[in-house]
Amino acid sequence: MKKKFNVTGVCYPHLHYMMDNVEKMKEIMEMIKGGDYFIINRPRQYGKTTTLFFIETALNKTKDYVPIRLNFQGVDSQSFESDGAFAKMIFGQISNCLEFQQAELIPFLKEIEAVVDIRTLSKFITRLVHKLNKKIVLMIDEVDASSEYLPFLNFLGNLRTKYLERFSAQHATFHSIVLVGVHDVKTLKQKIRAPKDSTYYSPWNIVMDFKVRMSFSPSEIEPMLREYSMAENVQIDIPLIAERLYYHTAGYPFLVSKLCKIVAEDLLPLKQKKHWKLADIDKAVLLLLKETNTNFDSLIKNLENNSNLYQLVYRILIEGERIPANPHEPNMSLGRLYGIFKLNGHLKIHNRIYE
Repeated sequence: MKKKFNVTGVCYPHLHYMMDNVEKMKEIMEMIKGGDYFIINRPRQYGKTTTLFFIETALNKTKDYVPIRLNFQGVDSQSFESDGAFAKMIFGQISNCLEFQQAELIPFLKEIEAVVDIRTLSKFITRLVHKLNKKIVLMIDEVDASSEYLPFLNFLGNLRTKYLERFSAQHATFHSIVLVGVHDVKTLKQKIRAPKDSTYYSPWNIVMDFKVRMSFSPSEIEPMLREYSMAENVQIDIPLIAERLYYHTAGYPFLVSKLCKIVAEDLLPLKQKKHWKLADIDKAVLLLLKETNTNFDSLIKNLENNSNLYQLVYRILIEGERIPANPHEPNMSLGRLYGIFKLNGHLKIHNRIYE
């Protein structure tokens, strides 16, 4: 099957031209092997779900690890109405995952006593760890979809308790946990509808900071261009074009792939000679800025829903104000969370296309 540049959903190496993520995966796998609990929090369309796919694939190739991958997106809202409903949903997703990956566990799963609350879910997790006698890695995608619900908070609290007591037999738990979403732990807690009398509650203060650089450098963009050039017999000055793509996008994965897709599918068919030039990348930028896409829609929505953030962007772009970067200032932090800002001495827009 002919490969293409992908800008929607998960990227698969056998279907899509992809940038080099080898170093990123090395860093992430070291965190998992070290038993870390962490959140891969990055803006929309930043390759988070694709990264989960690569983690799951890598773990499935080992003998010592068992990945369990869950997704809360699209789950019925009734599953978040109580601890019992949430626990049943988690048990159901884990069971479905294991039935396909570990068929020998089917009799064991059928023998499990009814999971009716967080306590019985916790007991099931411990029994599962002892039964498999392997390092289980729990991965949950789209955690933002459940972050407004208290049962999710209680679940994280239980995972925290088990983690702190993980070396005792009765609290055996997941070796590593990877949550994926836009929000980090701090902003995730702000979204949760906690009880009014709860002034401060940290259900997951065991989390490790996720410092892996998820944007792509020119040298990481080059392998994608090289593979495309060879497959399609297209002439490309690869280092030069990679630098130009980075110049416009600052390595934002969606934007890099989108520009390549426009050149390959929209601009190149208009030319008789198969040759990428710098001008093609600049033309692709102009075409991209004229279109509507989910990435731009999300960017606009986040600005329109946050008037203080909107004003901060206005001061930078329209009034030309130089604002010292402060990662602890709420609006700057929120803008960085949404991929709008980069904090580098002074507050700056993340990339030239957004600018």
